[in-house]
Amino acid sequence: LNIDITEALTLMLRTGLDHFSEQRETKRPFSLKSNPKGGYGFETSFFNEMNSDFLLTYKKAVSEDWFFSISGGASRMDRKTSGNSNFADALVVSGLYNISNAQAGTVRNYSGRSKKRINSVYGMGQVSYKNYIYLDLTARNDWTSSLPTGNNSYFYPSASLSAVLTDMFHVTSGPLSFAKLRLNWAQVGGDTDPYQLYNTYRFGQDWGVVKKAELDFTLKNNNLKPEIATSSEIGADLRFFSGRLGIDASYYIKNSRNQIMRIQTTMASGYGGRWINAGEIENKGWEVNLTGTPIKGAFNWDVSAVFSRNRNRVVKLTEGISSLEMNSAEGVKYLIREG
Repeated sequence: LNIDITEALTLMLRTGLDHFSEQRETKRPFSLKSNPKGGYGFETSFFNEMNSDFLLTYKKAVSEDWFFSISGGASRMDRKTSGNSNFADALVVSGLYNISNAQAGTVRNYSGRSKKRINSVYGMGQVSYKNYIYLDLTARNDWTSSLPTGNNSYFYPSASLSAVLTDMFHVTSGPLSFAKLRLNWAQVGGDTDPYQLYNTYRFGQDWGVVKKAELDFTLKNNNLKPEIATSSEIGADLRFFSGRLGIDASYYIKNSRNQIMRIQTTMASGYGGRWINAGEIENKGWEVNLTGTPIKGAFNWDVSAVFSRNRNRVVKLTEGISSLEMNSAEGVKYLIREG
């Protein structure tokens, strides 16, 4: 819903729902190599996320040269998930696919629920001069339910300055048809999944008729801090010969600190892993995009080439840890040390 309160003042109200539920059934016949006595499973999953927000915006042309806009708003995100599953590794009667047909002691159960909420307030503003110099500012604060009290609020701002040099210096002839310079600085905050703060017991597969409760295999951390990524960028967009040749290049530096991650730990502690804030990692590099139109007319031919270079460096690790072992999705093991 968009409301024009005045010619310069508008109010946007919005809500959105993302929802799905699934039911899955698994049937395994007798004589299957992995399940000689068959098997049967039934599981359900549910996901529901609602985002609601409002934004109040004021736009005003102060003169022929100056224009500004300012906006402020707030949002709430509520997410709920749940899942249940039952699987029997062996059946009594062939072809009868039902949990009640399971052999005693072969049923595996799972049931889980989660809730998460993020409340946010934010503001943004833009000032432009003669449509060739632009200054953009933003600020946001989030409060999340998945981090501990005292660390669950995090603030992150940004600033961007750009100038269209060809308009500023009235370049109307020659090979250069467009030139824009930009400077950006930004911070972004982040949290984690719910229930990573305190260890709890959960029910696992039964021992026959005896219920079994298990402690989490990963040591939780009730001192987790929000992740903060800070990035700076300088870039230029240059076009020549009425746009038939172009280059867009940028140099960036990004520092990510307090990254929330699971690391391996000695089994002598009683856990296979634990959650930590991992320290600080720096990424910096170049991104260059070249574009061209060798042929333009009844038949157009556009070509492009991209060059990128990124260098990562571990600035520091969390206190008390000298190195970390990480496994990638491809099975490669990394040893991470400061420097």
